[in-house]
Amino acid sequence: MSWRLVPDNEAFALMYRRAENLLQGLSRVEQGTAAEAGPGLLPTALTGGEALGALQRAGEVLRDALDAFSVPPAGPGQSIRPRVFAEGRELMPLRVVWISQAAIETLAAALRVINLALAPVDRAAVLDPEQRRRLDDLAELLDDFAPDLDLWTGTPHPIGPKELLQPLGRLIALLDLPGDDDTRVLLAVLQANPDADVELAARQAAAYDRVAERINLLLTDGDPLHQILF
Repeated sequence: MSWRLVPDNEAFALMYRRAENLLQGLSRVEQGTAAEAGPGLLPTALTGGEALGALQRAGEVLRDALDAFSVPPAGPGQSIRPRVFAEGRELMPLRVVWISQAAIETLAAALRVINLALAPVDRAAVLDPEQRRRLDDLAELLDDFAPDLDLWTGTPHPIGPKELLQPLGRLIALLDLPGDDDTRVLLAVLQANPDADVELAARQAAAYDRVAERINLLLTDGDPLHQILF
């Protein structure tokens, strides 16, 4: 399934920007060392900015479809995009976007590689010495990585490599939310009304609640005290 349901809110946009900041930083290091060390500093899926390119192609789609991704973001009352209601109550809008499965698979491959680099025992067990060297180099880069702290405002402690990786993992999970009857119901009603506000019928509203709960868990990393929905 390449049609995706994604939430149009700032938490999702921030998650994207944090993931992009990580992949941009790794790509810059590779570009900066290519002249001296030659290409191939990073493992496959990260080499040549492959994962960054996949993420940014998805980002172009999201900027066209979401208020939270527009530049500058659309403020309250400024949006021209449809709103979603149930029993007269406005809900967090879900947008229908086309994200290719190939892009998601590329990002997932990058996530697996970074997770492997962050696991010393698993990294040491890699048989290919060249791949193991690249994983070791990646682990060092992640240890020394300096994120854009403006994207991590409010974080009360130093940002470690595993925390840096979380936004990418949660973003992939949101973009690749498994299709089921609930998502199909919502895709149908939203695609049938691309330019008008939508009032969900009872069955559609129940589907929305179940999908939104799954989305909210990913947006908030499962924190029961942090609710995005309104």
